[in-house]
Amino acid sequence: MDILKKLVYFDDYNINMIGGSNSSNESSNEDESNGYNIITRIKEVFKNVTEWLKSGIMTWILIPILFGSVAPAIPFLIFMAVMFGVLKFLMGYLRNF
Repeated sequence: MDILKKLVYFDDYNINMIGGSNSSNESSNEDESNGYNIITRIKEVFKNVTEWLKSGIMTWILIPILFGSVAPAIPFLIFMAVMFGVLKFLMGYLRNF
C-alpha cells in the first residue's frame, strides 16, 4: 500500500499520476523535471521493495533454516565433546598405568 502512495503525489489543485499531468501547457523544464521525478520515484519504489523483500526473507526464511540446521546438531556436538574428554582421560590414565 505504501508503494501506491508513493506512485501518486498530491498537489493543491489536482492529483497527478507519475508520467501524466492534467495541465495542457507544460514547458520543457517541467517535462524534464517530470522525467527526473519518474526516475527517482521508480528508484525509490524499487529500493523500498528490495528492502521489504530482504527483511521478509531474513525473518521468515533464512533465520528458521539456520536455526533448524544448527539446533539439532547441538546435542550431538555436546555428546562428541564429552566422549572426547572421556577417551582423552582414559588414554592418559592408561599411558601412566
